[in-house]
Formats: sequence, structure tokens, C-alpha cells
Amino acid sequence: MRHLLIIPTLIEAYRFVWRERRDFVSLAFPLVAVLSLVGAALVWLARPDDAPTEGGYPVALAIVGLVLGLLSLAFVVMFSVAWHRKYLVGHEASTVAAALMWSPRQTRFLWLVVGLGVIVTAVVFTGAIGPLLLVASASGGAPGPAVLFLLAPAIVGALLVYARLSLLLPASALDHHLRFRRCWELTQGNGWRLVLIIVLASIPMWTASVVMSYVINGIVGATDLASTLSANFLGMLIDQAIGFVGIAIGVSVLSIAYRQLVVGGPPARPS
Repeated sequence: MRHLLIIPTLIEAYRFVWRERRDFVSLAFPLVAVLSLVGAALVWLARPDDAPTEGGYPVALAIVGLVLGLLSLAFVVMFSVAWHRKYLVGHEASTVAAALMWSPRQTRFLWLVVGLGVIVTAVVFTGAIGPLLLVASASGGAPGPAVLFLLAPAIVGALLVYARLSLLLPASALDHHLRFRRCWELTQGNGWRLVLIIVLASIPMWTASVVMSYVINGIVGATDLASTLSANFLGMLIDQAIGFVGIAIGVSVLSIAYRQLVVGGPPARPS
């Protein structure tokens, strides 16, 4: 049985993104720019002054969130497929436009992402029923903050299930029709390692996103630029850029794990 090497896998993922930073910018910049422009424009158009009724602004924000969410999902799928292939296939004779073009491959990847989301949600929901009923019967009303501690096992279990099935994603990007059961078998003995790798890989970029959001909000608030289109665009541009770096690292981690556990490549070691 192969065992994933946690630290070398993380180092290789970050090294790969840095080494291929030019291709990353080529692939990610068009998506980041479009998302930032569309998001900033939608938020600016839905500002409170334009709300026709008292409840119009929340509705407008909901519509903005829906549109931006769907566009973000499509762009993340396009980028993830391209970046998986960047690591696992190498230098394909393909332009940026061709790499990001939507095709049946991206459609299959999208349905797989949705399917994994449904499975993870079902695991959390199933594991939460017992604690919620227990707290509700004990308190005689709505559950309090303590329920978060009771839900922790369900959340951890869902993360483990996702980690065990996550190698379906790079397989899909390579048009390898890996079955759920086979993926579960291939990740046997590496579930918690995958969980730890996925979590540790996301922490630096999550921290950077929180810090930058705090700094930008502070600057915007101090200069009264919150309602300007340029400020919204700049804030979204930075946030989206950090987000896509995080996606590239996460995709690289799964590609490395796929190479080791499915393809049978050498263990990840820092170069």
C-alpha cells in the first residue's frame, strides 16, 4: 500500500504553482478579470440607491450572488480541468483559449463536482440529525451554540468522505472513468492523510484572503470609497486572484495524490 507523504506533497504543490507561474497567470488572469469586472458591476448596479422598494436591495444582492456564483462555478471548473491536465499531462499543444474552452470534459467534471457536493451535504445532514434532535429535546426549543460541537463529527466525516473521493476529479480531467467504488479502494489507508493535506494546503491562502479583505475594507472604509466602481473592482480583483492561487494549489495537491495512488507514480519529494 502506498502512503502519501504529507509535507513533500504540500511542498511539491506550492513549488509546481510557483514554477509554472507564467502559465498560471495566462490561464487564470482572463477568468479573474472577467469575474472581477462582472462582480463589481453587479454590486455597483445593485447598490441601495437604486433599490425601488425597501426590500429591493436584499433581493438585488441575492440576484448578484446567484449570477456571480454560477459564473464562478463555471470558471473554476474550466480552470481546474486545465490545471489538472497541466500537471498530469504536461505541455499539451494547446492555446489558452483551447485549454479554457467548454467541452463535454468540463460538463462531466461539473456534474462530478455537483455529485460530490450532494454526497458531502448528505453526510453532514445525516450525521447532524441525531445531535439536532438531542439538543432540541433537551433544550425544548431552538438549538444553541453548543450544537456546533455536536456537529463536528458530521463535518469531519464529510471531509473524510470528500477526501476519499476527491481523486475522481483529476481522473475526470484526464477522461479516466474512475468509478466511485474503485476510488474508495485506491484511497484506502490514505483518507486522513488526504484530509490533512487538503486542509493544510488551504490554510495559507485562506489566511491571506482574510488578511487582505480586512486591509481592503479598512482602506475603503477610511476613504469612503465603498460605493465606487473602481474600489469594488480592485477588492474583487485581489480576492479572486488569491482565490485562484488557492485553487491551483488545491488542484495540484489532488493531481499529485492521483499520480501516486492511481497512476502509480513516484512519491512526491521536494526538488
